[in-house]
Amino acid sequence: MDAIIKPMILSGEYSISDFAGVALGYKKVLKAMWAEIGCEDLTKYTKCEVPFLVFDGRLDMNTPAQLVEDWFTQIEAPYKELIWFDQSGHNPMNDEPERFKKLSMSSGASEANLSEDSFRKFFAKEKDKIPNMKRPPKAYHIRGIRYPYNQTQYLEVHMPVKDVLAKAKALNVTLTSYIGTLLMLAVSNDMPMLMKNKPVTISMPVNLRNYYPSMTSRNFFNSVLVSHVFKGGEDVESLSAEYQNKLKAELTPEAVEKRMLNYEKMESLFFIRMVPLLIKNPVINMFNKRVDKEVTLVLSNLGKMSVPAEVKDEIKSYCAYCSTSKLFIVISTYRDDLVIGISNAYRNTQVIRDFLKNFTDADIPVTVYSTEISD
Repeated sequence: MDAIIKPMILSGEYSISDFAGVALGYKKVLKAMWAEIGCEDLTKYTKCEVPFLVFDGRLDMNTPAQLVEDWFTQIEAPYKELIWFDQSGHNPMNDEPERFKKLSMSSGASEANLSEDSFRKFFAKEKDKIPNMKRPPKAYHIRGIRYPYNQTQYLEVHMPVKDVLAKAKALNVTLTSYIGTLLMLAVSNDMPMLMKNKPVTISMPVNLRNYYPSMTSRNFFNSVLVSHVFKGGEDVESLSAEYQNKLKAELTPEAVEKRMLNYEKMESLFFIRMVPLLIKNPVINMFNKRVDKEVTLVLSNLGKMSVPAEVKDEIKSYCAYCSTSKLFIVISTYRDDLVIGISNAYRNTQVIRDFLKNFTDADIPVTVYSTEISD
């Protein structure tokens, strides 16, 4: 445990309540999953169509070395390698960090490609290419009491993807625009009258690799914002059309480039790069808090998830989540199933209830699973 606890203490990133949350999380996960995992026989999985790599510590008491070696000899893969860490237990990356860092794996991209700073690579320094962007107004924020120890509630929502696509197609909008519209309407239903003048703003991550040729494994994402100020009388049809048009405008190559250039231009200034991190980090935190005030919630569409045919029958469902300090919605589809992963930082679930009710009111069957929160 020293390999886990010591870095957490020394990082300076964890509060006392965070440590309590980690302990509660371990307890909750073991209670919920151990009975099923403990009965799973992984030796029946021996075929893999992609390179197969195992990192293991010789001193690991959880997965004894001999059992690992016996299983590894049965694996069939285009390329396989068993890499031993002789001085490590269950966490080689912590027990022998220097050796772990020096390991190089082939993914088809060169090491230079993977470590490339694509923001800087595609940044154009010409001033006429960097138009100033007007800051968005402060958005409406969902109110409520947070869970103790900064815990997060997770909900897993399933519905037939064909039914949702049919509704979106009838409105002549994309699935993302349709779901974003239902989210906006749900937030509006819960807004106090005195806050109706504030925009409901949904932030959506954009993979910049779709616009720039990059193979970097580093962060290369940006976000687009779609906002609406509710005046009364909005319905799904009118709001979804507006949402679609605004989203299309934000996703044009010109708009994406404008945001990307503005994102990077501050880092291109010499005197900014020379500021010590001791000063820069608090300033960045203040900036992030300002940006956070411009967003009501986050919606991310991962698209269709695919897996190798050999394991398709073994995977019944798929759901993705993201940690958040507010409300974060992740959409994905697997087989014929539309799955929505909801991360909620507040005890108040009225927006979520109204959001899901919008689907059932449209005659779309919905199945919901939810985690429990400990006080």
